[in-house]
Amino acid sequence: MCKSFIPNQGIKILNFNVEGLKSELEDLSFLELINEHDICLLNETWRGEDSKICLPGFWDFSVIKPKRTKRGRPSGGLTIFCKENLRKGVKIDSFGEWFVWLRLDSQFFNLPNTLYIGAFYLTPEYGNKSSVKVDYFE
Repeated sequence: MCKSFIPNQGIKILNFNVEGLKSELEDLSFLELINEHDICLLNETWRGEDSKICLPGFWDFSVIKPKRTKRGRPSGGLTIFCKENLRKGVKIDSFGEWFVWLRLDSQFFNLPNTLYIGAFYLTPEYGNKSSVKVDYFE
């Protein structure tokens, strides 16, 4: 888990490898953690195409990785939670199967420059050899 803070703005950002979002959404301590932050970047959500999220007070955006394994569940995946009151200042700049780039509007957040935040799913070295290795900063 990684926490960050945008100075002078009071914006709390969380990056967390959840290893399955569905079970975490039933955990009160996890929900408290999410509610303590303004923007949450969640990795390895293991969400399927048919799963829905309803977290009061939050807007969400998910990248669902196509199921390619025989594990009986999806793998990988990213979900972004953003508090509704900040939604107008947070835009999805670009996304793909393995990443999401967020853009925080400088005027909305009263920042000197636009701020970009990246959420990435990096496949493990021991993972599928056919996985595409991507330079996310390119």
